[in-house]
Amino acid sequence: MPYLKVLTLNSNKVSSLSGLKQSSLKCLSLNDNNISQLICESDNNSSFKDNYFNGIDCPELMALSICSNNLININNISQVSINLSVLYLSRNKIQNLKGLKDLINLERLHLRSNHITKLDGFNEKMKKLKYLNIRENRIDNIKELKKLKCLSSLKILVVKSNNFNDNNENTNNRMNILNMLPWLKRLDKDEVTKNEKDNIEYEETDDAYSNIEIDSSIGNEEELIFEDQDF
Repeated sequence: MPYLKVLTLNSNKVSSLSGLKQSSLKCLSLNDNNISQLICESDNNSSFKDNYFNGIDCPELMALSICSNNLININNISQVSINLSVLYLSRNKIQNLKGLKDLINLERLHLRSNHITKLDGFNEKMKKLKYLNIRENRIDNIKELKKLKCLSSLKILVVKSNNFNDNNENTNNRMNILNMLPWLKRLDKDEVTKNEKDNIEYEETDDAYSNIEIDSSIGNEEELIFEDQDF
């Protein structure tokens, strides 16, 4: 199918992406399947292994949704396509974010309801990432969010219902996060107010952000926050 651009395989029994080869595919949805690993390991006892394509070849893929599966890690995510700009991985069992570093075209990343405790995996090459949802994970220490300081284009961050704010006792959490990431436009579902911007305490290394202009072209909440929705 050389001209196939959109493929939806939700609610089937797909177990991996191994063997997927679609040169024109741009949008792939695999929600509610049995995917526990992106690429299956080769079976050395298979009689047809020499003729079986075990990898993934979708060079044009830009939008991928693998929600409500059994993924534990995303180590091979860049092998799916380095051109991914939208990635939905909510409601899995992902424990770490190793594998993200090569997704330099990523603009939106949804990781709601996983088992993430640490935010290692992001880097300064991810200059296009504007929206990040890490709601309902297992982040104990709010200081983990400092690892997002490399995301200079990040405008919308969703972090509620993590361990550091589950009890909603610490009313300073919001300002603590804004102090760490002063360029945010929206935190959770509330826009950053002028008063909050005026009260941000910039660290010496953040002086360059004190006069930053927020890009209004990012759009509104309805356009960018797709929690519990397929694309």
